[in-house]
Amino acid sequence: MTTHQIDNCSEGCVVLSKTKEFCSVFHGLIREKQVKKVYLALTTEPVSPGIITHYMRPLNRAPRLVSEDHIERWHLCQMEILDCKKVPWPKPLITKVHKVDNCGWPKQEAAYECKINLMTGKTHQIRAQLAAIGAPIVGDSAYMTGVIAAMANPSINPYGRASLNYNNEEEKAAAVEAWVACHGKEPKSVIGLQASEISWDYEGEHHYYKAGVPWWRQDAVESDLV
Repeated sequence: MTTHQIDNCSEGCVVLSKTKEFCSVFHGLIREKQVKKVYLALTTEPVSPGIITHYMRPLNRAPRLVSEDHIERWHLCQMEILDCKKVPWPKPLITKVHKVDNCGWPKQEAAYECKINLMTGKTHQIRAQLAAIGAPIVGDSAYMTGVIAAMANPSINPYGRASLNYNNEEEKAAAVEAWVACHGKEPKSVIGLQASEISWDYEGEHHYYKAGVPWWRQDAVESDLV
């Protein structure tokens, strides 16, 4: 049985348990923050190393909205950017094979591979946080369109630094719905996100697992892909 989940549009390490007992143990390790998860994210813009903090709206629907400012009852989201390096934008053949959507993003020659230590584990956290700082994940149709809209009109995000002042709660609620409408649908295929490494200690043993090469770094020949 699955002990934890990753987004349907991402790839990488998932731990499976043979017994309900260990599944319960593993959930306990996660709650106690004893399980370390490292992700690779392919972003459109560079991201500086360090801890990124947001607060996520406690509403169980996509898109997940986040704010840099603390809002009462919103969930703390933190991740640490361990490294960020410039890499070639995925070749057209690779994106075609994996059915990666460019979402209308302006064409560019390079992308950025970020190594991320996930400190809290909220649904869509990495995707929403990276989009909030203007560096969405390549192929993420749910969030890239929101970033494009915010690039054209920074004040459209009611939780952004350039947000407008609203006269009443009705105006704010309308602005929030307009912001939600700027986002797209969930990706139907893979995005630039991989659960790259997972590790934990249990009964005196250290367990460590690492995924293979992410799809955007696959250097396959054309005959292998068509």
